[in-house]
Amino acid sequence: MHSPTVTDPADVDYVKGEFFTIDQLISQAIEQGTWPGPSYVLPDGTQYFPADYFEQERNREAFLARFFRECERLGVPYTVAIAEDVWREFLSGVYSVCLRTVTPENIAKKIALISSIERLVECPQRENAEWGRQLQRAVDDLDELERPFSPVLDRTAFDTSPTRDRFIRDVRRKFPELAWRAADS
Repeated sequence: MHSPTVTDPADVDYVKGEFFTIDQLISQAIEQGTWPGPSYVLPDGTQYFPADYFEQERNREAFLARFFRECERLGVPYTVAIAEDVWREFLSGVYSVCLRTVTPENIAKKIALISSIERLVECPQRENAEWGRQLQRAVDDLDELERPFSPVLDRTAFDTSPTRDRFIRDVRRKFPELAWRAADS
């Protein structure tokens, strides 16, 4: 059975007084801080969300439990304060800007990969093949995890350049001798 089309003005008034459009429900959930905000907003106010928006974990306790489990599995140090920051950033919609698929596990994985890349680049061992393999694997895995980022806004709106630029593009440029899975300009 499909929903009937409301045509009578009295019925229209009733429906508008008792029910909500999907846009109203989503906006209310975002304003209440129970659903993530949009990834981008155009000048006309149109909000854009990722395709996986409705699959994202919106239950705070479940989100944090999954994040903690993945941090433990990956050996990523975390605190409740860090997890709360991750939750706030998730609700802001910022993780949808950078991750192809937004899950607590992918957020923890991104943190682990960036930490690994930073550690490896800090003390380069160009003559050590295992060091090179570890760096390649971390950069290539981060490349698969992250979106390309917007050409202008994401590179100007934040205090720092996107992680894609700093930990993928720049690392590949700094170590061109390594056999990268894909080239990022």
